Amino acid sequence: MAVRNFTTAEGCNALQNLVGGAGNSGLGCYALFSTVEGSFNTGVGGGALALNTADSNTAVGAAALLLNTSGTLNVALGTDALVFNDSGSDNTAVGAFALFNSVTATDNTAVGFQALINNHDGGFNTALGSGALFNNDSAGTVPAEAFYNDAVGAGTLFNNVDGFENNAFGESALFSNITAAANTAIGDEALFNNDSDGLGLANNNVAVGELALGFNIDGSENTAVGTAAGQTWSLASITLTSATSLDLAPVTKAIRSALATSRARIP
Repeated sequence: MAVRNFTTAEGCNALQNLVGGAGNSGLGCYALFSTVEGSFNTGVGGGALALNTADSNTAVGAAALLLNTSGTLNVALGTDALVFNDSGSDNTAVGAFALFNSVTATDNTAVGFQALINNHDGGFNTALGSGALFNNDSAGTVPAEAFYNDAVGAGTLFNNVDGFENNAFGESALFSNITAAANTAIGDEALFNNDSDGLGLANNNVAVGELALGFNIDGSENTAVGTAAGQTWSLASITLTSATSLDLAPVTKAIRSALATSRARIP
């Protein structure tokens, strides 16, 4: 059913309370149900933007941005994406349950199943990949500390709670980091165990290469470049102190086996 001011409503109680505003589209049962004066909103799916009273939000998927009231300029694509967002603005969530628990957070980008799922108020974070930044700001620390993290790859910065200004690129890079800050990991499982004890001592590390600094827990201000680089490994009859001239295939296999004993799987 088309109505005035470039507005379209289709579905049970879609845009039921609209009085003013312009350019709204509600497609699905209770889509944009509470919008009275808002403009330029698009809700597609049952309950999408059901409580919205603000402008310029886009929600596609059942219950996407369901509880949003005053947040603006949000984009949610996927079932329950940004479902608990209330006043947070400028967020982008693509994937089922992406930014699921976000309430007041701003300027986050989450792409992938459960990316940034537990983030409450942390802002300016980027998570690309299934489970990326899964536990970011999950403790609900007030004021929030988990800002400016970048995670690209499945399981990157998975356990990060209050760490900030970390950069992780590669599957499970900085996987165990909890509160440490300003670390850069490039490569699958680089800095995997960094800050796994949550003491926040392992800051300002740079690891480039698969498994680089993989067993570092509390060390800080280290730089390691190369596969399994940056530490001494004692495995059977092999001792490795650098990754410059040794065939690393058996070493990498052994390291992976050791890491697997403590690694949690992504839901």
